[in-house]
Amino acid sequence: MYVLKHFYLKTRPWGFWRPVLEELKKENPDVEPNREFGKDTANVLVGLIWHTSLTAAPIFMVIQHWTNFTLAMGVVVASSIFLKLNWWNKLQDHPGGLPSGTTPGPGQT
Repeated sequence: MYVLKHFYLKTRPWGFWRPVLEELKKENPDVEPNREFGKDTANVLVGLIWHTSLTAAPIFMVIQHWTNFTLAMGVVVASSIFLKLNWWNKLQDHPGGLPSGTTPGPGQT
């Protein structure tokens, strides 16, 4: 349970995490589930476009399709800006830190 609670607090996943959330609420009633499914989904979709463009750009460069290379790099820049503003700048740990019982013990990282 230690690993699941620590993972939940660091990543804030959505899905079927009710048993872990209930255990966390016993220790810290302020813990809330992630309610930003729409924002997270948009960031994943833009991230897929970013990754695809980042992979395609060097291929276009090697085969010397300069128009496609330029377009792919433009998509990389635009999606990087989007992700910086809508994902990276909004990352945060749980406001109260990790609750008691979730600090690593000997041999745990």
